[in-house]
Amino acid sequence: MRLVFIGTAEFALPSLETLSAEKGIEPALMVTQPDKPSGRGMKINPTPVKRFCQSKGFSFIQPDSINSADVISSMKKLQPEFIVVVAYGQKLSAEVLNIPRWGCVNLHGSLLPALRGAAPIHWALINGLAETGVTTIKMSESMDAGDILLQKTTPINNDDDFATLHDRLAKIGADLLLATLKGIYDGKIIPKPQNSALATLAPRLKPEDREINWKLPARMVFNRIRAFSPFPGARSRLVGREVKIYGASLSAGEEIQALSGTIVSVSPVGAVIACGNGCVLVKAMQLPGRKPQPPQALLAGRCISEGSILGENL
Repeated sequence: MRLVFIGTAEFALPSLETLSAEKGIEPALMVTQPDKPSGRGMKINPTPVKRFCQSKGFSFIQPDSINSADVISSMKKLQPEFIVVVAYGQKLSAEVLNIPRWGCVNLHGSLLPALRGAAPIHWALINGLAETGVTTIKMSESMDAGDILLQKTTPINNDDDFATLHDRLAKIGADLLLATLKGIYDGKIIPKPQNSALATLAPRLKPEDREINWKLPARMVFNRIRAFSPFPGARSRLVGREVKIYGASLSAGEEIQALSGTIVSVSPVGAVIACGNGCVLVKAMQLPGRKPQPPQALLAGRCISEGSILGENL
């Protein structure tokens, strides 16, 4: 089974590792996005897929556009049976979609048609879904709208944050992708059209999506915080300064009467913060120029105080 693998982000690595280790599957070419600046120092860093390819000695290319004439020519010469796309970040043209014998297969991090778009894992958490999953589709020209091949569900637990859910879906997805390719190859999978009337969206994230509205119920605040933990952190403000919030749980105990955003108490386990209905327990906070710290350390350093109100000047 000869294939071209197209991917960029960490989510693609379990799939790439699983496929490249499978007997009878030949990844003839890897395609990933160009290196881009990232992190606090905006240094140029290789993509996760590039790092993997370098560690394994796999051939790879990093075109500015997957749809350029030279890339299309290279892929056509390889005569792949499949093109596999996982967390790549560019839309494939009709010409690319028509290259492989058995079509282009995409692994998406949701139960399509739910959460079509670039950030399905974040939005599954923000929206407070009880479960999510992964879907393989036969790609079409419409984004994330191709026929469904296979799906696998997983619950979203209260102790899940973006990292744990991402890693679980990536592993489940890798196994599902392998089963999909084998099933197509053996003629055992019948593609099923999506019901677009049931589609929901998971658009690319904007900075304002990370901002916490403390007037919302505690459950919604909790979902927003864990969607951006452990990186890059949900955002709030305190006395005109941005505060990043990492790690949260729903606070048990009696109903606390306090203004939304009030730091009600601080202990070794975290800071209890009042919401519109109920409270959340925040486990780490980050002020400008500092590393993430437990709220108790910030209290000892007089950076925060019990009674301070988050969300001011938003």
